[in-house]
Amino acid sequence: MEEFIIDYQDTNLNKLDLDNEFAKQADLMGKYSKQLSIYNQKVNDKRENIEEKKRELKYLEATVDLDYRSEKRVEEGVKITEKSVANLVIIDPEVIALQKEISGMNRKLYVIICYRDKLEGMVSSMRQKKTALENEITLYLSGYFSEPKQKVKNESMRFAQKQKLNNKEI
Repeated sequence: MEEFIIDYQDTNLNKLDLDNEFAKQADLMGKYSKQLSIYNQKVNDKRENIEEKKRELKYLEATVDLDYRSEKRVEEGVKITEKSVANLVIIDPEVIALQKEISGMNRKLYVIICYRDKLEGMVSSMRQKKTALENEITLYLSGYFSEPKQKVKNESMRFAQKQKLNNKEI
């Protein structure tokens, strides 16, 4: 599967191009939400795999312990004690190999979780951008960004203001 790349520029809001920003907002939210869902599933799958390997490790440790106790893996003349069996299990090559495998899986899980957390941040940012976009559109439609208008109380005052403007232009 191709690696998904987060573009932090997607969180920017261009106030001068609200119609295009609004048009692409749903696509961006869908893109990041879909990736978040995929990475949530990856985290769950990886955790299940790690738990399965941990169960396999416990089984292997028990098998190795039993083998040492039954003297299948012990040289003749070596006295077996609880402590020696526990130490032999710890240093067994098969046990060590499986522990390294689990450790590697944990590192990969950490990387996936970090990326998933970034995606969660992007989805949150997309929600905030949507709210900001709605607010900007509301302000635009209400005339917030238009030229200031002076209210004139009656028609005679309006006529006088027009006359003043006409006289200034001359």
